[in-house]
Amino acid sequence: ADEMERIWSQVSLLDGKIQSERPFELIKTDPAKAKAIILSLLESLNDIADSLTAFLPTTAQTIKDLIRDNRMPDQPLFVRK
Repeated sequence: ADEMERIWSQVSLLDGKIQSERPFELIKTDPAKAKAIILSLLESLNDIADSLTAFLPTTAQTIKDLIRDNRMPDQPLFVRK
């Protein structure tokens, strides 16, 4: 349970970084900085997928496949509460 709490904390931090740094808007004015932020986010997301492997192996692999293929999921992997 503690490990899952740590993972969700990482997810929340990543979400906060996306909301505060807004790379989806920054890409229009500073593409290089936006790409650096996105690369950092992807590295963190890959680390989260590694941590999820023990708990949700299929979802973890899906995340890694999406990163590798540079695409969005067809539907959300997790439903927001």
